[in-house]
Amino acid sequence: KKTVMTREAAEEHYGEHRERPFFGEMVDFITSGPVVMMAVEGPDGAVAALRTIIGTTNPLDSAPGTIPGALPLEVG
Repeated sequence: KKTVMTREAAEEHYGEHRERPFFGEMVDFITSGPVVMMAVEGPDGAVAALRTIIGTTNPLDSAPGTIPGALPLEVG
């Protein structure tokens, strides 16, 4: 679903990072334009499989063929 995330939803979604220095900037970014949200459902392992495709946060640690392994060059 393509939508614009509200600030309240973003703050809740990223709540585990609230005390980190990048929290405000991350919330500002994710609420600055449209996002694609999805619900994942399937057999055991469906979420783990999706996380494999998504890759790690640091593109330098991501495998080729993952989103961060193919696109960005830096974190932040």
